[in-house]
Amino acid sequence: MLMFLKVDEACTAMLGILYFIRALLNIVYVVVPIGLIVMLMLDFSKGVISLNDGSKTWKFILNRAIYTIVILILPSTLFGVMNAIGLNAKDSESCWKYVGNQNVEVVQELLKQQEEALKQKNTETQSLLNQLANARYSAIAELANRRRASIADNGSSDSNSAVGGSKSCKTKQKIRLTSFNDSSLRNGINQSKVGVTNGNFKTYTYNGKTYLVLASAMRNTKWANPKIAFNFKDYDVLTLQIEGKTYDGIVLDVCGACAKSTGILKLDLWTTNDSQSWGDYQYLCKT
Repeated sequence: MLMFLKVDEACTAMLGILYFIRALLNIVYVVVPIGLIVMLMLDFSKGVISLNDGSKTWKFILNRAIYTIVILILPSTLFGVMNAIGLNAKDSESCWKYVGNQNVEVVQELLKQQEEALKQKNTETQSLLNQLANARYSAIAELANRRRASIADNGSSDSNSAVGGSKSCKTKQKIRLTSFNDSSLRNGINQSKVGVTNGNFKTYTYNGKTYLVLASAMRNTKWANPKIAFNFKDYDVLTLQIEGKTYDGIVLDVCGACAKSTGILKLDLWTTNDSQSWGDYQYLCKT
């Protein structure tokens, strides 16, 4: 039924109230005249019985007639007063007349359509809120995934950017690079304090920078190399070129086998698997 679409939106908003008032006034319009007639009959009867109170009786009759007329013309009077003082009552008066000109079924149908439209609007609003909530959840989830990926990249990235060499490798010294895999290092660093890069190179963050973890011959220990240049100490930083890529490494453990090699510098690289090996020489970058 398309009639609902032709009714002013402000009118549909107060349609139920106007319909109730109209229905109430319809009852008043019937009851008041009947009541007036009954009261007039009683007043005339009193006037006949008490001739001395005739003037008083006519006064009662006149007052009741005035009250009745006021009630019957109250709606029109109200709209007239509103227009006289400058209030725009045209839409309200039109809506009032519209309700009065329609039968009960039409008004009830309009109220039903109004309720259905309100439900539809609420449904659409809820759907929009759900979409906004889902978008917000997706954005939060995406941000969380990016943060997790960033953390993972810092600890176990296949890129060497986190441990990229800080020095040039214009001058190189051949070294023999081997691997080891222990649960912890000599200075107390264990697996929980390290990350992984390039899939299997263990890393350690020291003073805000991430390094590959190395073991070497150590000066002032029983694992010192007879060749002084092949000895290092804890937290010495070395720049290596491994299979063409440059990395910064940090010495954190002692290597007994490294102490026996005097023909070429030997270093141990901490990996996730001690079977890691390199068939060719690698390089120590020199400044």
